[in-house]
Amino acid sequence: MSQPYRQFSLEEQRARVLNALAKAQALRARFSPLLLRWVGDALRSELANSKIDEEVLAFDTLEQASNSEQCVLRFEAAVERGAASEAEVRARMSRVPRSVERSAEWKAWEHSRISEDQVRMRRLMDSVVTAQAWYVVAPTYTPQGGIFEYRVSADFQFEGLPMNLDWNATLDSSGPFGQIVTLSCAVAEGAPSVRVATEGFFDGVTNWLLSRRDVQVGDETFDHTFRVEADEAVAQRLFDGSTRTRLLSLAGASEIEFAVTPGVAMLVFDPMTLEGVNTAANVLARIHGFDWRWELVRP
Repeated sequence: MSQPYRQFSLEEQRARVLNALAKAQALRARFSPLLLRWVGDALRSELANSKIDEEVLAFDTLEQASNSEQCVLRFEAAVERGAASEAEVRARMSRVPRSVERSAEWKAWEHSRISEDQVRMRRLMDSVVTAQAWYVVAPTYTPQGGIFEYRVSADFQFEGLPMNLDWNATLDSSGPFGQIVTLSCAVAEGAPSVRVATEGFFDGVTNWLLSRRDVQVGDETFDHTFRVEADEAVAQRLFDGSTRTRLLSLAGASEIEFAVTPGVAMLVFDPMTLEGVNTAANVLARIHGFDWRWELVRP
């Protein structure tokens, strides 16, 4: 049984407090920034207490020593809660939404006014995917140049995985002159941000490109074709041989963009073809089940 607190001298008490603090800080130092982003605000605030060193040293009486010890005990308890939260945080990060949420602008096909051009777009999409539901955005018209913009979307499944296929087509009096196909699916809510694009995709926003680090994956053709913004270790594992081949195949037909954000992965390409959609769907299917290997508490 330990002796009563008051029997320790100030220096002995200081040594006890500093020893307890050192142990708590050693465990706290193992917490990754990722873990700290996912714990609750209150716990994160307790773990970020930068005045703890000054407080534990600033005592000249046993009463002040007692207060300092209580401060350290609170910090120690917070650190232990942080360590204990690892499994719960990992479970939340691994959670995958059932599907990608649509913005409010998308309306169900059967409750919308449909243009003839949107009907033609749907017929072509019907030859590419077996849709479970259809959506549209009301056509927009730009008087300058007489440009119409049409958007049609379908929910479908690729090998049992729910995906969204959105098609944006721009037409003027001479016919279609531009289109954007966006394929998306749900991924883990803790997925890190990844962005990959062909050099020409960001024409007009060169400053954005210059402000980001271009990660190399060690494939000369891929590195020459794409700019990659991602954690280097993640990029090396994420872009394996089959994924690089598929992205290069899509880039052979158009400028493309691939992006991962927490909960969503998407691929932007054109034109709308069965081969293109299947290639893109295979890329997203791999990302959907990717093992991100989050490091929350370091060894």
